[in-house]
Amino acid sequence: MKAKPGSAAPQSVRIERSGGFAGLKASVELEGAALTAPQRHAVMALVGTAGAARAAAAVPAPDRFSYRVHVTDADGRSLTLTLSEEDMPDALRSLCRPHLP
Repeated sequence: MKAKPGSAAPQSVRIERSGGFAGLKASVELEGAALTAPQRHAVMALVGTAGAARAAAAVPAPDRFSYRVHVTDADGRSLTLTLSEEDMPDALRSLCRPHLP
């Protein structure tokens, strides 16, 4: 799935967080319509070529969070990106903060 200018919001987004001091895992899944404009923009930026290249370079670090972002578009195509805590966009980190302990 590749982002195109003017692309519609993703159909769904699932974010899984793992790591941290206790190594706990948690996840949240939301419909694309529930995302704010900045959150949709952050998702589509990740899906774009630059985001995929940056995500591919993510290296796990001890006691840091790691995020897996699963994006499904309206055609049912899906993409999964793994991001380090530093590379997780603030708009998406704020999205999962109320849902992930």
